[in-house]
Amino acid sequence: MRSRPTLPHSPLCNPSVRPLIAGPKQKKGPVPSFLWLKRALEFMMIWMRNFCSTEMPMREAAQNAYEATLHRYHGFIVHQVFKVAFSSMPDRAGFLVRVGC
Repeated sequence: MRSRPTLPHSPLCNPSVRPLIAGPKQKKGPVPSFLWLKRALEFMMIWMRNFCSTEMPMREAAQNAYEATLHRYHGFIVHQVFKVAFSSMPDRAGFLVRVGC
């Protein structure tokens, strides 16, 4: 069993995530989770910006945001899953009705 370096559990000792990021590269744990959270939030931010600031259809806004943020990190299968998800999105009017606008 391999031992992992641990950080003190006191929030006063670690007021930020910097010690986690400065540590060794990990495939599991908080750093990759934060990274994927950042990527997902960037995707949603660009998607909503495209959707709200232009008359771009919802599908196109989502596809553009995906290409700009997540596409390079996904393999072929996940690309196809997103393609199917985008094709099943409602149009602008349908979406606005569903969210109550």
